[in-house]
Amino acid sequence: MIELYIDEKTIKVSKDSSILDAALSHDIEIPNMCHLENQTGNTSCMLCVVEIEGIEKLQLSCAVKVKEGMRVISNSNRINEVRKKAIELLLSEHQGDCIALCQKSCPYNFNIPLMLRYIQKGDFFSAKILIRETPDFTEHSCEICKGYCEKACRRKTVDQSISIKSLITYTIQCTVKSSSEKEFIQDNKINNLQKEKDKKNSFSSIMKNLNNEELRELAKGKPDKQLNENNITSDTAINEALRCMHCDCRKKDNCLLRNYADTLNANQTYYKGCRKELQVIDLDEIILEPAKCISCGICDKISEIHCVDFGFTFLNRGFSITPTVPFNNYKDEKLKKLFKLYVDSCPTGALSWKND
Repeated sequence: MIELYIDEKTIKVSKDSSILDAALSHDIEIPNMCHLENQTGNTSCMLCVVEIEGIEKLQLSCAVKVKEGMRVISNSNRINEVRKKAIELLLSEHQGDCIALCQKSCPYNFNIPLMLRYIQKGDFFSAKILIRETPDFTEHSCEICKGYCEKACRRKTVDQSISIKSLITYTIQCTVKSSSEKEFIQDNKINNLQKEKDKKNSFSSIMKNLNNEELRELAKGKPDKQLNENNITSDTAINEALRCMHCDCRKKDNCLLRNYADTLNANQTYYKGCRKELQVIDLDEIILEPAKCISCGICDKISEIHCVDFGFTFLNRGFSITPTVPFNNYKDEKLKKLFKLYVDSCPTGALSWKND
């Protein structure tokens, strides 16, 4: 056993341990996004830097083995500044918003992307429940709104914005089939409102939180031509919803990249990098979005540990590197059995459950 000091705390660990493993085993938090317990560090995220007495340069705690009497500092202004820059570099090419602009611009913070995902599957019932669960949102809310969600829609960069207001109106007007469904909706609404009170929604973002520049941009022009609400059908609604670019994140609650960016007050646009092209790959139960990958290597290492023949790996190099499965064999049984481990271990929204 080796005795060392981390933040003046005396700890004892195996001589084969890394500084990061030593810290985590004694409840000392060192930020990291590419580390698997008891595995060699990938040294890709650069967040786990620490100061070691007697060494001028900061060191990656996941790659440095412990030594007898070693003194380590895991938190200081110097360390946090380096971590902040590391996060900003990762964000410079990270494609996607923690909260889609359509939702961010909505005065009611309505989860528009999730509604569109329900409509894409023809599940208007769940979409209606989502609308009714949203605090202060009524069937007349869109009538008096100036369509900020459509002005902010990223689809405009391709052709024209999605007719969000028309889809909401159509979904609200969908007939509830039975009294039992009415009761289900009401019970759901009450239960979820209570959950909302009990849970602090740290990623809530409504109009008043937009900065002046964003507000000016959203106020420009008019929304694109809407679907004809008098002639809209379930099929036209589904096709319209399918135009969504999915620029939001399905992993808002447990994305380490977002959490660390918030903690370190990182600026997403500090470095003007070339963002990756948005892409959504359907793997039956889970979704792969390569543009949100930070090349941490965790999915690759999991595949290696569990000897998955067609497990996740990387294609290309440098800025063109992207996660993939050899020969696109996403239905490999070994791979599918590890879906939960892949999703739970992914530090961003690159791998997430399809229905989130």
